[in-house]
Amino acid sequence: MHLSNRNLELMSPVAAIAQAAGGAALQQTYRPPRGPSVLADAGEDAVIVARTSAALAPYRLDPRWTPAQSHGVRVWTDDYTNLVGALVRRMEQGRN
Repeated sequence: MHLSNRNLELMSPVAAIAQAAGGAALQQTYRPPRGPSVLADAGEDAVIVARTSAALAPYRLDPRWTPAQSHGVRVWTDDYTNLVGALVRRMEQGRN
């Protein structure tokens, strides 16, 4: 899944959902180098979710893929989402 969003940090909720469902997830995050902006160079977040950790074995060989972390974020459901939390987490990432 491509999770890039300029305003919301969505990786943590997706990692929480994968974990709650008994699956496994790997994430890849790319941030362009600081300096002059290149129009085609933008930050990206991607996640691979599988039913088993073994299914992700080929991707684990690539160091760009790391285990997805929920960072204690509660699972989003039809009855619960935390958009404010996702916004704050994205703002905090921008400061780093």
